Amino acid sequence: NIATFEMERKNYPMLNRACNPLQKPSAPITGRDMSELRTGLRNPEKANVILRGEPGSGKTAYTQGFAYDKDSTQYFVLVVDVERLAKDTEGDKDSEIANGLMDLVEEVSDYSRAHDLIMILFMDEFHRISMLSPSSVEAVKPILEKSAANGFRIIAATTFEEYDQWISPNRALDQRLLPINLPELPRDTVITILKNRAIQYGVMDVAEETVFDDIYDTSK
Repeated sequence: NIATFEMERKNYPMLNRACNPLQKPSAPITGRDMSELRTGLRNPEKANVILRGEPGSGKTAYTQGFAYDKDSTQYFVLVVDVERLAKDTEGDKDSEIANGLMDLVEEVSDYSRAHDLIMILFMDEFHRISMLSPSSVEAVKPILEKSAANGFRIIAATTFEEYDQWISPNRALDQRLLPINLPELPRDTVITILKNRAIQYGVMDVAEETVFDDIYDTSK
């Protein structure tokens, strides 16, 4: 899917401008169950998801784990750079982003039909749409309503604080997104991840016995 997209992306100007394939995780994703996300994306009425979690809770890693899972071959995940939706950086940013968003969903629908894929637009820091472009918030509501019928889904991601400030007050927007909370991973899982990374980078033999506990405690 990635190779095909790279060959054809110039035929889709806004996809080419504002989107890139989600990168493969550098290590296996540990301690996360993707079944809730998979079920949410199959929901015929509310097929768009918003991941909520504290900073550093692994929202992007969670999406990477889903995107590169063996059961996700019918999906193709693109990362959207919201600010690059504006074609004219000197123009009215609000309307430029809103218009760019409309162009983007038209192209992603066309790409989905042409390649028989379910396209997923991953929008990290989704609250930035509300911050940068109030017009885009209004534009995205009907987009969310019809996304499944048009061959794509949106996975948004934000923190609890920014969700409460920028998303939940807009009831019509909030009701079109299925929330999935990503709790902090338990201590044992985090330490296992740290040890696996040490093995991955070939430094396990020089790691002191307590260093992983120290890293966890210090970061907390």
